[in-house]
Amino acid sequence: MVDHVRAAWRVSIRRACRAVPVDRSSYHYRSKRAGQAPVGKRIKEIVETRVRYGYHRIHVLLRREGWLVNVSCSTVARYASSPSSTPSRDFRRDLRPTELSSGDEWNPFVI
Repeated sequence: MVDHVRAAWRVSIRRACRAVPVDRSSYHYRSKRAGQAPVGKRIKEIVETRVRYGYHRIHVLLRREGWLVNVSCSTVARYASSPSSTPSRDFRRDLRPTELSSGDEWNPFVI
């Protein structure tokens, strides 16, 4: 927003921040936090391989694997529920037997 004002009106950062209104310190702020791309990639791998795991269980699994970064359960839930990591198949279909012998009927209560 500030860059747009600076380009359109050809003013300094100080005047553009005053016009928008944005603090100059916020405009110049650069995060020191390390990226969590490797952790997110690992969470997506776990979600794809262990489809039935919830975010609490994935969080415990990450801790056991030695991920020392501060990954909270909410972060795991956000990565696990993203549209790119959710499976597109129905679990109930996997429970049905593929072939039935003659005279048998499929019964969902028989395991």
